[in-house]
Amino acid sequence: FDAVTLLAMGGKMVFQGAPTEVVPHFTKLGYKLPYGENPADWMLDISSGTAKPETEEGGQQVLSGSDMDRLISEWKKVSDMGEKNKGTGEGGFNDKVVRPSFLAQYYLYFWRLFTQRFRSFRTILLDMILVVGSAYLATNVSGPF
Repeated sequence: FDAVTLLAMGGKMVFQGAPTEVVPHFTKLGYKLPYGENPADWMLDISSGTAKPETEEGGQQVLSGSDMDRLISEWKKVSDMGEKNKGTGEGGFNDKVVRPSFLAQYYLYFWRLFTQRFRSFRTILLDMILVVGSAYLATNVSGPF
């Protein structure tokens, strides 16, 4: 994936950016990724309010509506900084978007189309060979079947 967009309840954005930036972003906000947990599940737990930030004592806080508001406001601060620095190479998002040329897209489209058609042709041919072979064996083989 090029970017991850994470929405909280109500459709409010809590994160958008590179997948490698997700864990550091939420770690700064007090969330700790448990050892062995899938980061995607962890992100969904945070955005749904199930995961709770850790307290200074190492325990977990009870997540309240104000904590969810804090997540949303922290993201707004980060995204505002990104918009100010956009194109400067200083933390902006999508500083440079590289898209394939029209000819490259055209080539890929027809290559995939040809591959799918060829696979379908081979499958149909194999099915026909199996049916004809089974019919031949059923009619021409004598013996105890």
